[in-house]
Amino acid sequence: MINGLSKIKAQEPKQNLIVDLTSLVGEETNISFREPRAADLFPNPDGVKTMRSYFPEFPDAMLYQCILLGKCYVFEAEDAKGEQKPAVDFGNLARNNKEVFFYILSEFMSAFQVNDLDEKVKDSKNETAE
Repeated sequence: MINGLSKIKAQEPKQNLIVDLTSLVGEETNISFREPRAADLFPNPDGVKTMRSYFPEFPDAMLYQCILLGKCYVFEAEDAKGEQKPAVDFGNLARNNKEVFFYILSEFMSAFQVNDLDEKVKDSKNETAE
């Protein structure tokens, strides 16, 4: 019998989430995400500042969601990994194609149970300010 942390450590990580976008984009298209790590849920202030410069009209919660999607995006072989900025790509998607963006976001949040991200971020700021 395994107890405590040993039992938790023995659990397998979740499989990558594959979001099928075929019905939304008109051709066979999938996008993959890994499960977020705890640190992924707390965006770096410099990253938020950079994203705000790209998307000044976005509220902070939306910037956090784009950053989180970008951090968890699983690069495909054909992606130019060093040149691509997934968080910015998701921001552009939110700005220009909200139907696809919100579909991806809802699938991600359902799969990984991160729907209270805003509260987690606010709580972390309060704890670090002390």
